[in-house]
Amino acid sequence: MLKEKGMDIEVVFKDMKVDEAEDRSFVESEKMYFEKENKAGNQIDIIPYMHSDIRIIKNLDETFNGTYAKKFYEAMPNTYWKSQKIDQHTYYIPKVSLYAKQKCILVDEKMMKELKIDASSLKYDLNSLIPYMEQAKKQLDVIPFSFMDIQYQEYFKNKQYISLPLLSDYETSIYIKDDNKQYKIVNLYEEDAFHNFLKTIQEMNQKELTGAQLDTDEYNKKMEKGTFLRLGNYFPDDLRENSDRNKGYKQMPSGGYDYIRTGGDAVYYQSKKEKEAVELISLINTDQDLSNLFIYGIEGEDYQLKNGIVDPLREDLIIPDSLGSSSMIGNYIIALPSSKSCPDHTTAIMHYLKQLPDEPYLGFSPKIPDKWKDVESVYKDSNNNLPVYEKEGLLEYAKGFNEKLKAAGLKSIIDDLQKQLDAYMG
Repeated sequence: MLKEKGMDIEVVFKDMKVDEAEDRSFVESEKMYFEKENKAGNQIDIIPYMHSDIRIIKNLDETFNGTYAKKFYEAMPNTYWKSQKIDQHTYYIPKVSLYAKQKCILVDEKMMKELKIDASSLKYDLNSLIPYMEQAKKQLDVIPFSFMDIQYQEYFKNKQYISLPLLSDYETSIYIKDDNKQYKIVNLYEEDAFHNFLKTIQEMNQKELTGAQLDTDEYNKKMEKGTFLRLGNYFPDDLRENSDRNKGYKQMPSGGYDYIRTGGDAVYYQSKKEKEAVELISLINTDQDLSNLFIYGIEGEDYQLKNGIVDPLREDLIIPDSLGSSSMIGNYIIALPSSKSCPDHTTAIMHYLKQLPDEPYLGFSPKIPDKWKDVESVYKDSNNNLPVYEKEGLLEYAKGFNEKLKAAGLKSIIDDLQKQLDAYMG
C-alpha cells in the first residue's frame, strides 16, 4: 500500500520488549535496550515516545518541510504542536488524540430528576453543592460524594490553577496560577482557595455526605446505588453522542484546560532516515486508507463496514470514539467513523481542537531545580495524600505537611521555576 502511495522507502519501527525492563527505570531500560539493538547492527528509525530520554531521539524542528510533513503540520492546530513541545522544540510527532481536557463534576441525571433539581442551578463548586448533597442523602439514601473520589490534584485543574509538568513519579502541590493573566508558580498548600476547599471537605464529612463514617461493608453496600456526584473529565456533548463516556451524567465543566502529553512517535538519534521517517508518519496521519489500516486493521478480517461505519469483527479490537484513539500511529480524525464516534466526527473534532486556547505557558517544560530530590522525598513519603476522610484537622495536617515542604527547600524551588516560566513566556 505504501508503494501505491509513492512511499518506496524502508523505515523500521522498533519498540522495547517489556521483559527488557528488569529492575531499572523505564527511561533507563529503554535507552539501554535501543543501544543494545543499535550495536547489534539492527536498523532503528522510529521508536514510541512516552517519557523517553530526549538524548536518544532527534530534534524534529527542521523536518516539517516535506510534502506530507508540511501538509500534516499545517492541518493540526497550533495548540497541538505547542502543548507537546519539550524545551520549545518538537522531539516527537504527537499521537492524535484529545490532548486538552477539562475536569468536571458529574451529576447522576436519574437522581437529579428524582430530586427535581434544576440543572442550571448547579456549578463546578463543591461548597455550593452541599445543599443538594444533603437532599440526595435524605431522600435517596445514597452516598452523595464518596470520600474516595476527593482528589484535590484533579479538582484544582481548573480555570485558575494549571498542573505543572515535572519529571516526578509523584503528584506535587506545585501549580501555575492564572492571576488575571499574570502567571505565578504557587504551592497549593499556601493558597486560600485550597484552605477553603479543605474546610468544605471537613463540612461534608461532618454532615456524613462522603461515606467516610461508614464501615467497609456499609460503605460498599451504599456504593452499589452509585453516588449523586463524582469527579471526571468533561467531554462536549456532541462528541460523546455515541460514546459511553459519562453516559447518564450531567457534566459541570471546570472552565480550565489541562494540557497533557499524549506521547507519539520519535526518530531514534542514530537513524539515518530522519526526514523519511517524519514523511512516513505524516503520510499515515494524512491518508485515510493508511490511518484505517493502523487503527482498525484489515477490512474483512478485523472489521467490516455497515453503511460506512466501522463495525469490529474481533472482540479485542479497540475502536476509537470521537474523543481519542488507543493507536500510537494513525489519525482517527480522518479515519472512517466507528460505531462509537459521532456523526461527521472529523468536522466536530477539528472544531473542538481549534477552540482550545493558545495559552502562553503551553509547552513549558521546566528543568528540575537543584535540591528537587529533597522536596520530592517529602511528597514520596506521604504519597501527597490528604486524610480527606477526617471530620477535623485537615487544615492542621496541611499546615504540618507544608512545614515539611518548606524545610526541604520548596520556596527556592518555586523561585527557580518562576524564573524559568518568566523566561519561557518572554
